[in-house]
Amino acid sequence: MTGLALSTVPVRPDARRRRRRFVGDCTVRRNRLFAGPAVAVVPAAVFFALIERRAASGLTAGSVSGPAPRPAEPMPPKEHRMPDATHYPRRRTTGGRPAPASTPAAAPRGPGGRGRRTDAPLSPRGTACVIALDVGGTGMKGALLDRELRTVVAERRPTPRADGPDAVVDAVVRALRSLEREAADRDRAVHGAGVVVPGIVDTDHARATYSANIGWRDLPLAAVLEQRTGLPVALGHDVRAGGLAEARLGAARGARDALFVAIGTGISAAIIADGRLLSASGYAGEIGHLVVDPRGEPCACGATGCLEAVASAAAIAAAYTARSGTPVSGAAEVAALLTAGDRIAGAVWQRAVDGLATALAAVVTTLAPEVVVLGGGLAESDGLLLAPLKRGLERRLSFHRTPRLVTAELGDEAGSLGAGLHAWEAVHAREAARA
Repeated sequence: MTGLALSTVPVRPDARRRRRRFVGDCTVRRNRLFAGPAVAVVPAAVFFALIERRAASGLTAGSVSGPAPRPAEPMPPKEHRMPDATHYPRRRTTGGRPAPASTPAAAPRGPGGRGRRTDAPLSPRGTACVIALDVGGTGMKGALLDRELRTVVAERRPTPRADGPDAVVDAVVRALRSLEREAADRDRAVHGAGVVVPGIVDTDHARATYSANIGWRDLPLAAVLEQRTGLPVALGHDVRAGGLAEARLGAARGARDALFVAIGTGISAAIIADGRLLSASGYAGEIGHLVVDPRGEPCACGATGCLEAVASAAAIAAAYTARSGTPVSGAAEVAALLTAGDRIAGAVWQRAVDGLATALAAVVTTLAPEVVVLGGGLAESDGLLLAPLKRGLERRLSFHRTPRLVTAELGDEAGSLGAGLHAWEAVHAREAARA
């Protein structure tokens, strides 16, 4: 019985009308392969005889027709030469992001200039400084800081948040340029700026993600400021910067686990755990939006009964005005009325203390800080806040490590000092990368 073999060469239906050759009773096209449903069926004896004939005539197994081509002669090797160093200009760094290689280096700054080169070597110890700017919901605090974080000059100006986020950005640019001019007048070399802002701040990507008070959303703030001022900008969060300053220079010195709580227009916290400042892409520390009174007032964030809607300076003033019918300018006036024996002020103040104690108990249970540092204007009300808050927190804890409650040592300069720390860290990182 004659065996059959299947050829893998497909055959077009009109193959008989084209140039062809016959193998037994089956048609196989030469020189081309066609797509089609038909498959040639070849008697096995004929198929293997064909293979032997091709091998004898010099055909390779992989060829379709004709002898195998001669191997190509090797091409002479090209001469490769490394380009001159001028072909690859050194890339500059601007706030941690590489600038285009074609960007020309800026001229050294003088009075009226735009700024120094971002990759300029560090100036002599007596002339180098950084700009530190703390942007708050109501005001900005700026300073020139030397290497030891001593203030060379300080400025304050309002935050025009009522005019919208673009107006705030413009005001920040004016503040940076003003401090840069102050540095030039004093023959100081500015090596960078640290800018800290409220809200959700993603420091890893230098973006102001969200701020209910100022109104910006997903803004690449550092890049915007660098483009408009020519300065390298390190972006940070205002409260985390204040906590960093208190941990290194102030009331939390020496503590590996600490909590810094700023109580002002809003309420936020900086968390230091095992010696590290926690960020969580900018979302860590938002204790102002822990719900402490589910039946309380609506919060600007959209929830109801947040700590910020109960115990912030603005909330205390609003609550007293609503209960008494007498407008007050702020929480400091409520504290004064409390000292004078006003019963409504006492009730409003106690409600704020209870809210803070509830929120702190939750954080202490979770993070177990050694020390809790209270900052902001409300914390400066002598013993009116600290003593009742200690008692309220102790009542809410059982086996937990009870932290020390202390007031901030750096006052309202903590944010700008933290901004200066961020700026100097960025300067040292650039120096290390250059070395």
